[in-house]
This record gives sequence, structure tokens and C-alpha cells, in this order.
Amino acid sequence: MLKSLIVFAGAFMLLAVYSTLLAQASRTDDPPVPDRLAGWLSPSHTMHTPHNISSDSAQVDWVRHYVSGYSPAFDNAYKVAVDASGNIYVTGLSYGPDTLSDYATVKYSAAGDELWVARYNGPADDWDNATAIAVDAFGSIYVTGKTFNPSTYFDYATIKYNPSGTQEWAAIYNGPGNSDDIATAIAVDGSGNVYVTGLSLGSGTFYDYATVKYDAAGIQQWVARYNGQGNTSDRAYAMGVDTSGNVYVTGASGEGSPNLSDYVTVKYDSLGVQQWVARYSNSYDYATDLAVDVSGNVYVTGYSYGFGSYYDYATIKYNTSGVEQWFARYHGGISDDFGYAIAVDASGNVYVTGEASGPGIIDYATVKYSPSGIQQWVALYDGPAGAVDRPAAIAMDAVGNVFVTGESDGAGTQSDFATVKYDPSGNEEWVARHNDPENSFDRATDLAVDASGNVYVTGASFNTGWSLYTTVKYIQVPLTGLDESKDAPREFSLEQNYPNPFNASTTISFELEQQSHVTLAVYNLLGQRVAPLFEGGREAGPHKVIWDADGVPSGIYVARLTTELGERRETQMVLVK
Repeated sequence: MLKSLIVFAGAFMLLAVYSTLLAQASRTDDPPVPDRLAGWLSPSHTMHTPHNISSDSAQVDWVRHYVSGYSPAFDNAYKVAVDASGNIYVTGLSYGPDTLSDYATVKYSAAGDELWVARYNGPADDWDNATAIAVDAFGSIYVTGKTFNPSTYFDYATIKYNPSGTQEWAAIYNGPGNSDDIATAIAVDGSGNVYVTGLSLGSGTFYDYATVKYDAAGIQQWVARYNGQGNTSDRAYAMGVDTSGNVYVTGASGEGSPNLSDYVTVKYDSLGVQQWVARYSNSYDYATDLAVDVSGNVYVTGYSYGFGSYYDYATIKYNTSGVEQWFARYHGGISDDFGYAIAVDASGNVYVTGEASGPGIIDYATVKYSPSGIQQWVALYDGPAGAVDRPAAIAMDAVGNVFVTGESDGAGTQSDFATVKYDPSGNEEWVARHNDPENSFDRATDLAVDASGNVYVTGASFNTGWSLYTTVKYIQVPLTGLDESKDAPREFSLEQNYPNPFNASTTISFELEQQSHVTLAVYNLLGQRVAPLFEGGREAGPHKVIWDADGVPSGIYVARLTTELGERRETQMVLVK
């Protein structure tokens, strides 16, 4: 009983702190920032769940959840990456009753099989929050974020895992102020060197940009700090590395007066020596993302106050010497517009996404610029509720298609994942929406596209008392005009239970390709049978069984369907009481 009270007390403490951090991230004295800058708070299991999709040519291949084995569960995915073999990596934070929050990194195969989960608990058994992930050409995985230590407050914590999920090294950075150091971005070069940037309290300099390089063995090579005007707040939010090992960092840097901020972009060479600093000053300017092309040109976006036009997107191109090539503003014409993410294609076209707002509405607004900075098109996405649609990430495929994801209010479904594909001309090709079971609040935070054009979206699904990692894989199917026949061949399958997670009872559906003698039962994670649900003959076709879990404790359970021929299907279920 005492242990249960401790677990629930810890969970409620986590929820309180989590809510506080979200409130801080949207405080009224600063304009909103992308979710990746806010620093979300929040053993391992993967679930297969139903989905909702509204699209012309995107098809859900799979949906997976990661949830800790603790009740209540607070697990929040933040970033996703994909390797050359099509494996998918998701990271974020996960609650543990004895360790508060940990990094939790999950690897899935291209088929959606969970291959491993790696958790990182910092030296103080305290708050650990992953904020960024990168994968190298050899399949090694790098995760960074922040770890709390009572004597040094938050420090950078950067982890390397090998392809099997074994931790190779962990590197901690505590800045000269012996106080908060929060990593926001990570990059890796072709030699396996790792670069991390973020914000770090200096000794008498308030927050500075702090960029750290590690070699492939995790040995710190150099630290480069940038302190802007007047020892005010300087916060790095994005970075990139070119093919020569030069490092580019951007963010928001104080002007020396309270609440005033500029874009500041800094270039370092491979030895960490500062090459140039480029400042864009219009009093209230917040750079949020950066991209580097193959020629070493740098593209920065964010938002800038336009005096009379509220906040606008502000996008800048610099050449490799730091000389501004062009500057472009986007104003939607009604209210504030915030640029959140940027991408550049092989031809030098630039794509920026963010939110455009008006009275009572916020829409995705994606803008394409030519290599010379001329606006080519603007594409808006207004979801079915006509309310709040807020993008978080942008990605491109090899042929110039653009993908944007984020959160979007649904028609009676709270907030859903909403992923939009545009062709190179800005035409909307499809929209894929995901609403998790129990009509939860679903918030997409990142996406990635593999070499085959498959799209991976990750984020979290929230409901009262719990949250889960949610990752969706979409495959793109050419339109054929064919309709699925009702006489299509049956297959032996076990569907995900619904609802899931559930309280008290849930429905388990399965399909038989022919008349069979089957057994359906529920097991715990130790392989012990918890509930026999059905055993006997069934006709070909779909079937449903309701599991009443009254008297069964909260936890992760496995529904197992077997036939007389030894065929077996399984799915995992989460019981939350």
C-alpha cells in the first residue's frame, strides 16, 4: 500500500511540474516557441493501436505506442529519426517512480517491431529529459537533453548507443556558472563526431550559447561559448554541420535591454574557432531553426516583430562567409505569424512552416522561397474544427515533396496528429489525421521521411492520468481507382483491442481465413495466463470477444490467439485503473 502511494505521489508531482513547464513555455512575456524548445517533462512496452486517416494516397502501415510499466504512465515522445536501413528511433522522456523522469529511446524495425528500448537515468536519479536525436551512417544513435543534479542544476547529458541499443558512452557538460545548462540540438558528422548546442548560464554572463564537440569515443574536443550584447540572455535553439566540419548555431540573443532579442547566427570551424557572427536586429526577433545546404550556405528562420503587422516569419540566407544573401518576411495579413521549422532542397529552394493566426483561429502556413529568396507559394492548412492547427516539424523527400506535421483540433476529437503532404508546386496531395483511442489529446512533435518516401510521425497521446509515445508510419500508395472487394480473401489476424488503454473492459477482434479451432487468452508479461477468453471452433470471418478485467490489476497484458495448427498472433494491451 505504501509503495502504491509513493508511486502515485511521484506521478502527481510529475504532472504538477510538467504542467508548470508547459505554462512557462507559453508565458505571456514571450511569444510562443516551438515545442522542441519547451523541454517536455514526463521498463518498456509497445502497443499496436487503431487509427483514423483522412487522405487520398497515404496509408497507415502501423501505429505503435511506448508506455512505461508504471501506473499512471507519463511518457512523452519528442523526436524521431530514421536510418539508411529504414529503422526508426524515437526519443523523449518517461516517468519512473524511483528515478522521476528518464530519457527513453525506442528502436523499431521498418515493419514496426520494437527492437529495443534504452533508458537513461542521470547520476542523481532525478529529472532527465531528452530533447534531440541523431543517427550516423553506421547506425549509431545519439541523444541529448538535460539531466538534473541538485549541486549543478540542469546539465547537458549526451548519450551514444550502438545499433543494438547498448550505451557506448554518456557525456555531461556543466558550464562555468555551475547552474542550468540545457541542450536543445544535436548533429553528427561523417566521422562520428558529435556536436551539441543549447543554453548555459555563464559566470556573470547570464545565459550563453554553449556548443560542445565530442569525438566518436565521447571525449570532449572543445567548447565554444557565445555571449552577446550586455551579458543578457543568449539561447541557442538549432544547429547544423557542413561537409567540412564547420558548425553553425542560431537562436535568440539579447540586445542588452530587457525583453529585446535578435537573431544571432554563429559559425565555428572544425576546431571550434569562431569564424563569424551574423545578427539580425529588429528589437523582438527569435530564431527557431536552421538549415545548411551542400555549398555551406546557411538558412535561418523564426519570427520577428513587424510594427503594425504583429509578428511575421523572418527568413534569412547567408553565404559561407556570413554575408546576408537575402531576407524574406511572411505576414498572413491578420495577426501574428510564427516561423517554426525550415528545410532546403538540393536546388536551394527553401521551405518554412509555422503558424498564421487570426481571430479565434491558427492555421499551418508553409511557404516556399526560390534560391534567390522570391516567394513561390504559400499553403495553408485549416483542420476540420476550424480552430487551432499548429505545426511542429517539416521534412522533404528526394523528389521535392514537402511534409508538415503538428497538432490540429478535430471535429469532436480534441487535438489530433495532422500530417500534410504538398507537391513541389504547393498543391496539397493528402492529409493524414491520427486520433488515438479514447479520443485522447494527440500532439505530433516531429517527423522523418526515409529514402523510399515513407513518413514517420511521432508525438504523445494524453488523457486523464496518463500519456504515451505515439508513432505512426505512413506509406504512400498511388491512386488506382480500385475499390476493395467484399469478397477479398480472409486472413488470420488479431486486431488491437479497443479501447486501449482501457479501464475495466475492452473488445478484442480477430479474423480467421477458414473454419478453425482457436484459443484466445490473456497473459501477463511473465507469460502467466491471466484470463482464458475463448476456446473452440469458429467459422471463417471476423469475430469479437469482450474481456472484463474486473479484479485484474493495472499493467501491460498480452492477448494471444492460437490455432490448432500452431499459428499465433499477439497484441499488447494497457489496463489503467
